[in-house]
Amino acid sequence: MTQILFAYIHRDSVPNRESWQNAITDLDFNVKLELDKKLTPLVDGSLCRCTLNEGREDEHGFEVYNGKAGGEFEDGFLVESIAGDREHYFMLRALSSMGDIACVLIASCALQKGFGSVISYDGKKPKAYNDLEKDTLNALTEYFGSA
Repeated sequence: MTQILFAYIHRDSVPNRESWQNAITDLDFNVKLELDKKLTPLVDGSLCRCTLNEGREDEHGFEVYNGKAGGEFEDGFLVESIAGDREHYFMLRALSSMGDIACVLIASCALQKGFGSVISYDGKKPKAYNDLEKDTLNALTEYFGSA
């Protein structure tokens, strides 16, 4: 089970770990998501370990890649048609479980709501925040319902 999201962001809006964590904390998902204290958002190829907590602590994670936005996807769809004038991207890839996917979705919600990112699933049409929020709530329901 893999989930890949692209977050296109203005380079001067790229958050540090603390700002990103604060944006996550400001979201209202009734769970605690703690980003890895070692996360450095602009370091390419970072593994971000997360703690997802709702009365229990489970370790999850996702990979974070980043770089200059541009080019095209395999189907010829131009990145600029999604990213607009946002010149930087993060690619967040869930490792394996529904908990990992929930972490990616929460982190993406924070990038969109807190820093003006445009979020795309695998290079598809961007998601409005309300749709991304619904997807996140569904993932959390599935995750906590399966434990």
